[in-house]
Amino acid sequence: MSSNIYDAIHGVIELTPIMEELIEIPEFQRLRGIKQLGITNLVFPGANHTRFEHSLGVGHLARKICNNLKLEEDEENLIVAAALLHDIGHGPYSHTLEKILIEKKGYGHTEISKQMITGDIKQENGMLRDFQTISDILEKYNLESEKVAELVTGDSERDEFVLFFKEKQSFYNGPAYRTQIVHSAIDADRMDYLLRDSYYTGVALGTIDVARIMQSFRIHNNDLVIHKNCIPALEGMLVARNLMYSAVYNHKTARIGQLMIERAVETMENFEIEEIQKLTDDEFDQLLISMGGFQKEILNRIKYRKLYKTAIKIKSEEIDDENKEVFLEMCEKEGRKNMESKIARMVGIEPREVIIDIPKPEIIKNKKNSRFSKIPIFDEGKVRSIRNYSEIVRTLEVKEKIPWAIAIICPEKFRGKIAAKADDILF
Repeated sequence: MSSNIYDAIHGVIELTPIMEELIEIPEFQRLRGIKQLGITNLVFPGANHTRFEHSLGVGHLARKICNNLKLEEDEENLIVAAALLHDIGHGPYSHTLEKILIEKKGYGHTEISKQMITGDIKQENGMLRDFQTISDILEKYNLESEKVAELVTGDSERDEFVLFFKEKQSFYNGPAYRTQIVHSAIDADRMDYLLRDSYYTGVALGTIDVARIMQSFRIHNNDLVIHKNCIPALEGMLVARNLMYSAVYNHKTARIGQLMIERAVETMENFEIEEIQKLTDDEFDQLLISMGGFQKEILNRIKYRKLYKTAIKIKSEEIDDENKEVFLEMCEKEGRKNMESKIARMVGIEPREVIIDIPKPEIIKNKKNSRFSKIPIFDEGKVRSIRNYSEIVRTLEVKEKIPWAIAIICPEKFRGKIAAKADDILF
């Protein structure tokens, strides 16, 4: 007899045997201690949901998609295992330290998830000895750890299969749809986080017709495609995603708090980002407290919501040919650090108290945004990009969802001085 979990978003989630075993491992239980939206609860007090419940929801939706596609049980177990485990590599406060991880190690949390699934990274289990490893559980269900990990990172679609062309249509010679259920432009992950984040923040912008979208999935030439009759529901989902980025994910106050935490880690001495990545939110907080000094100060500022302020905000339309070169230099880490030090010297403060934020360097570099072009629409035996069908999608691709192209952030008492000096430098 299977067990059930009652979820605020999906209602009753029926656990298959492999789901029940995987959610009991230390790597998955650890996700109870990591907030899905980091410190966004400083702005939206209800946003205290965790990566645990999100991952459970992704596994549930992936299973429903598999059922709708009438996949065999072994294939379903493979896909659902990847969906459940896709976020186990997240560090404290979710995406907050992702940039540092990439700078230090050259990869993000999905690669950490992969290494945890394959056993290359071991998760602490509090010295308890009665836990199965991920590999043990997967082997029990005749699954290879490497195959599951490849679905999480999307490697199987890129590396394992050969791309074919027929009648001007491209497709893979292997089951790329397995990866695409977990890792694509329209996947179980995105459908769950939009619904869940909208619910817990109280921002009624992420409501989407999940049932309609899931019923419209098809497998065509080994790819996961969506029937053209579902385009209105897809447009609704993409609009919801854009609005949630504007209202929640890129909210300026939450972003400033995340940048402050990032700076606290950057200025640690002799820190190993991969060790920090293993911590929960509370364990990370305790680390900052134990270090004292600047790190403890940052944590207390977050705790009591005494955040840094924006001294200067620059929209993309304010960047012209005369000042673009300066901004392009700051798109690189070294150029950004040099400018922070220069501004700090002019004002007489520590460089660590000046934060230059460039959320999307590609906007300054004028790189075209075509993130929706890979959504495949199935229409009378042919597959075309959704851009060929939807004016809404073409509009969303050029819509800027960030609060600024460049911002200089600092403690409030230095705001006026830095604003005056920075304005002279940048313009």
